[in-house]
Amino acid sequence: MHRTSLLLSCFLSLAASPGLWGVLPSPDGSGGVSAVEAPESCDRCGMDRARFARSRMLILRKDGSRVGTCSLHCAAEVIGAAKKSPVRTLRVADQAHPLDLLEARSAVWVIGGDLPGVMTGTATWAFVRSEDAQAFIRRHGGRAADFDEALRRVRQEGSR
Repeated sequence: MHRTSLLLSCFLSLAASPGLWGVLPSPDGSGGVSAVEAPESCDRCGMDRARFARSRMLILRKDGSRVGTCSLHCAAEVIGAAKKSPVRTLRVADQAHPLDLLEARSAVWVIGGDLPGVMTGTATWAFVRSEDAQAFIRRHGGRAADFDEALRRVRQEGSR
């Protein structure tokens, strides 16, 4: 029951506050959304990955297949179910420069803060540069962490 309520509240907050998610404006200034790498929709929950470009992830498996997700939350579920083809590389959007993907394990992660999380109650954002993460923390709160801690946090929240 709690998981359903959490998902419902996440979807309702998404509809109410699209500007908080870092929607990428189109290069022509038309107000549309820039394209991100395929797939367009999260392979786990179906959410638009361009709309959630600042939290999206790309999972490259050892068999050569790719899985795109909207968030660390959905990526954690995919990783947990990846028995047939283990994960080779995890890529995540740089929150400060969302068109760029970086290796998730080398990112500086920020947990928490005043921006709502994507598919989770506690936000997790990745940054390539520590300076960008610290500037985000000064502006929005939260605390710096490594990938393993961010993944643990998301998994703990999902198991409640």
